[in-house]
Amino acid sequence: MRRRSWRARKLSSLLARIKGVLARFGFGWGHNLKHGEAYRLGSTKVRVPLDAVPIEITLGLNDRRLHLYRENRLDREGKPVWLESFIIVDPRTYMRRISGFVRLSPKSWLALGSSDELQKVIFDYPAAIDEQHMVLIYGRDELIFRNLSDAGTAIAPVIDNVGLSRIGRLRRLREIIGGPIELLPRDDALRLIEQVNRLMRSEAYRSTDERGLPGGLIALPRSMTPVIVADLHAQVDNLLTVLAQNAFLDALEEGCAALVILGDAVHCELDGQLAEMESSMVLMDLILRLKLCFPSQVFYLRGNHDSFSEDL
Repeated sequence: MRRRSWRARKLSSLLARIKGVLARFGFGWGHNLKHGEAYRLGSTKVRVPLDAVPIEITLGLNDRRLHLYRENRLDREGKPVWLESFIIVDPRTYMRRISGFVRLSPKSWLALGSSDELQKVIFDYPAAIDEQHMVLIYGRDELIFRNLSDAGTAIAPVIDNVGLSRIGRLRRLREIIGGPIELLPRDDALRLIEQVNRLMRSEAYRSTDERGLPGGLIALPRSMTPVIVADLHAQVDNLLTVLAQNAFLDALEEGCAALVILGDAVHCELDGQLAEMESSMVLMDLILRLKLCFPSQVFYLRGNHDSFSEDL
């Protein structure tokens, strides 16, 4: 009996240690957060269905509030298409100026805390935030929140201001470019190209080459925040998503940001669609219209897909 009792205690102790390790990484049992409910995390984890987002995460006793949203791209009609990943943003800055975010991808986990240098810059963590304050795990059909700090963590539903703001910015973009995003008639497209060609003879912030023409080097002023986009490859939706992201379009209108496209906007790279050129022309029409609207803030540098050379 004593031997069995000792073995039972030993097994119980081992199981408790295993349960503690698994709990730290989100395995096991925990409290299930219901939609519309706020919950303060203690030593137990909380499971949230993937569709119960967006969520506000409060680290410590209101030391820093973060918002978790689905990461969407926007199609040509402005409708969100979920990429099956999530982004975490600082609501104080995300919709007010150009700012960053942290991504949570499927089947991965993320530790929020001051030990992460990127998070310290994006979220401006105060001293009260622990090095590893909480862990967020992307499970098969749920998000798992696990508090690691004595200061605690709370989660609660929040209104999706990001989605509403993006729709508003897409409508504003339509006003700026003067119409819907669609393939221009041949004569209108030719006039657009001629207008942009005249504009680029003396393009802002470009050093001149040996012929006295604008060269390939752009020297932006320090006061202007560059947003650099590469390899769009006829994906109009991707450019729309960038333009509708946080306060970028507002910054373009205010003259304090620049869109720098590193070439290769043409040639769709989806399987079997390399020779399909209509989507490439739609995207180039949009870029040229943006150039006319923001002549000193939209720039296009030539990529290998923009050359007629067979070597490239």
